Amino acid sequence: MGYVRWKDATPLQKANAMVHLQLLNIFLPLVIVILAIVLLLSGCGVDLPINQQLDASSSDLEEPLDLQLIEMTLLRLPLGHEHLLEGWIVGVDHDPVDHGGLGMECVNHDGYLNFPYCYDEHRGTDFALAGGFLAMDEGVGVLAAADGTVIRVVDGNYDRCRLDWFEVTCDGHPMEANEVVIQHPDGLMTIYKHLRKDSVVVEPGDEVACGALIGMVGSSGNSVMPHLHLELRMRGEVVDPYSGFMSQPWSWWVTEESWTGFPGEQCR
Repeated sequence: MGYVRWKDATPLQKANAMVHLQLLNIFLPLVIVILAIVLLLSGCGVDLPINQQLDASSSDLEEPLDLQLIEMTLLRLPLGHEHLLEGWIVGVDHDPVDHGGLGMECVNHDGYLNFPYCYDEHRGTDFALAGGFLAMDEGVGVLAAADGTVIRVVDGNYDRCRLDWFEVTCDGHPMEANEVVIQHPDGLMTIYKHLRKDSVVVEPGDEVACGALIGMVGSSGNSVMPHLHLELRMRGEVVDPYSGFMSQPWSWWVTEESWTGFPGEQCR
C-alpha cells in the first residue's frame, strides 16, 4: 500500500486520517493504563531514574524513600486578553511535511488547515497585539505563564521588524528576537519571543511567580507585527499548549476555551 503526502491527499483521505488519529488519542492512554496494571500485578519492577537509585549499602535504605510527585505545569494567558486582536491565534504546525518554512500549508491542533490557524513549521502560539505599533509603544506587559526559574534572557535587539512586500524587514538591523526562557518544576520550558527592546525586567536565576511581569510585547526578530510568540518545550520537543487530536488529549492551560478563544488569565 503506498503512502500519500498530506498536501496531496483527497478530502476523504484527510478525513479518514483525522478519524484514525482521534481514535488513537482515545484508545492509546487506555492501552497504556492496562499495560501498567498488568506489570504491577505481575510484580515486574520499573527502574528509577539514575538520580533516584540508592546504593544497596547505603544507610538510606533504613528509612522509607520519600518520592514527591511533581505537578504538571498549567499555564495562564501570558498577557491581558483586552490587549489582543480578538480571534487571532496562530498555532503550532502539526503537518509532518516541511514546506520550507515559507508557505501557509499546515495543520493546527484541531486539524484545521493552513493560515491563519497556523503556518508551515511554526513551533509556538502567536497572540497578536491589537493596535499594532501604537499599542506596543504605549506598553503591554508580558507575564510569566506559571511559576518557574528564568534560565535565559536576550534583550537589546531592534524591535520594529515588520512585513514589507511579503518579506520580513528589520530595517537593516540583525533579525534577532528579544526573549525570556523560563524553566518550570516539571521540566516544561516556556519561551517568550519578539519582546520590545530594553523591556526585559528579569535575569537568569530569578525565581518568578505566575503572573509576574517579565517584559513587554514587541516586534523583534522574525516578526511581521507586534505580537507575543509563546513556545513550549519538554525535553527539547515542541509542545502544543492546546488540546486536540493532532496535539494531545489534555491542555496545558489552566482553563482552555474553544480554539477560537483565548485561554484564561488565572494562575493555578
